[in-house]
Amino acid sequence: MGSKQIQDFDTTTLVDTDYIVVQTSSGAYKKVDGAQLRELRSVSVGDIEVTLRNRTLSSDEPYLDLAIPSRNLDIANFLDYVPYLRAIKAGLKWTSTQVTGTITLASTAMTGSATNLSADLSAGNLVFIGTLNQFRYMATITSTTAATVDEPGTAAAGATLFKITKSTAYNDDFSFTAAQVTNSTSFSLYINYGDNTKYPENYILLRALAEAYAYDREYCSITLPSSFGGIPAGDYTITSVTLANVGSSSPAIVCQCSGLSTGALSTGSGTLNAYPYRIAGSTTTARHNELTDAALMSDGMYNVLGMRTRDYGQRITYNNRIINTAASAAGGTSHFVEKNGTIGDPVTDNVNETPRTGPRTHPRSGIFNFYAYVGTYTE
Repeated sequence: MGSKQIQDFDTTTLVDTDYIVVQTSSGAYKKVDGAQLRELRSVSVGDIEVTLRNRTLSSDEPYLDLAIPSRNLDIANFLDYVPYLRAIKAGLKWTSTQVTGTITLASTAMTGSATNLSADLSAGNLVFIGTLNQFRYMATITSTTAATVDEPGTAAAGATLFKITKSTAYNDDFSFTAAQVTNSTSFSLYINYGDNTKYPENYILLRALAEAYAYDREYCSITLPSSFGGIPAGDYTITSVTLANVGSSSPAIVCQCSGLSTGALSTGSGTLNAYPYRIAGSTTTARHNELTDAALMSDGMYNVLGMRTRDYGQRITYNNRIINTAASAAGGTSHFVEKNGTIGDPVTDNVNETPRTGPRTHPRSGIFNFYAYVGTYTE
């Protein structure tokens, strides 16, 4: 068999009669024609790479240096990656269902009002407690109105209670209950105004949006999949998030718009989505967020996919040790009396930042999906 010159070829120019010959694992030879080659766009094998140098972004080697990214990646240079980024929705792998009645939480003791705790919940269930706005596990349930949770907390009488059901699929449709176009360049969304549907999901999303803004003073976009109250469907840039307004008669999200007519408050049931990497007004670019001096974390109960968060510590109190001054004045041996008490909110030492507190001790981080790649795949 004579030798022939091997030439490079472009798969986009292949015709059906073109072919290559491959050897199978059994040793046999098979012909793969042009039509099959075009379907087999790429083949990749598992690869783990650790690099100590920055990568230069290019169309044929699209490694991304998260510390110094190109802020906007264009689809012309990242044909597959930009649509992938644009399609990522902020979501949660759990859903909520409101439990009948309201509750009071004092330390770990839960007392219900018009509740049916023994029928609606079981020990070990994950719940979200309104006003406290944190998750707890049910420890014991002794009656329709009495139960305990695994960790202490405080929620005044009238707090709502939600049962949380974990899921393998993302819950990425969030809700709003009213909207208003306040001027030609701005509209407001009201979250859980008069309705508790999806309150835990909405609260956690807005908490994540507010944290992402505090991280680098940049909001992501939200998307309205359907028009509502004179606001067309589309992507919109957020200009402010007020977490404290969830469940109130004040707007929780304000967005930038153009050319809309000012109108009255419209109430109803609306849906919103959050796409962390989209740029409002563009369908061909995606924002690759900067991630400096930060850890990588997976999403979960408080972490929302695609968002970034500052560091904070779980707030704690200490037992106070108080000297028995009366014993000292009487000539006796002074001693300390240990009592429970609140020391107060942490404050700045005028050198470092004001300490932040939260439900968990948490590093400054970006929230990503983690994948274990274990073999060969084809596209």
